[in-house]
Amino acid sequence: MEFLKKNFSILSLLISFLFLIYTFYRAEIHWGGNEKLYYSSYYKISFFLIICSVISFFVKDNLKEYIIIILFSLIITIYVFEGYLTYKASYKMRMYEKETGKKYDTRYLLEIYSDLKKNDPNIVIKVTPDDHIQENNSLLPFSGISNSKNDTW
Repeated sequence: MEFLKKNFSILSLLISFLFLIYTFYRAEIHWGGNEKLYYSSYYKISFFLIICSVISFFVKDNLKEYIIIILFSLIITIYVFEGYLTYKASYKMRMYEKETGKKYDTRYLLEIYSDLKKNDPNIVIKVTPDDHIQENNSLLPFSGISNSKNDTW
């Protein structure tokens, strides 16, 4: 605990800068600057963390110890809750299999489409008009492709 109290400010500042650098990488390099609105909240969070890290240099060791305890408690609580949600999801899958006698399908939609396409080349993915709204198209489709089969997955 003594090591954490002494190095807490430096570690938190380092982690905050790494978070900022990763956010910059994702927003500007990976997406080419096209997702600035999405990543603006991440920029705000990283700047907030940097400010808190700088403030932590001027905080007494007593308060640092409390902050460390709260952070570790919060992290442990989040991981325990994630474990609970994972268990609950697997429980629901087991209950579905028990009640229906069918195996729960965990494949992605694209995997299902690829498998169905092998059996029936005329199958298409259902595309609804609301899929086109964010693209600023002046032309919106009323329905899918004519005379084609589309399963409701």
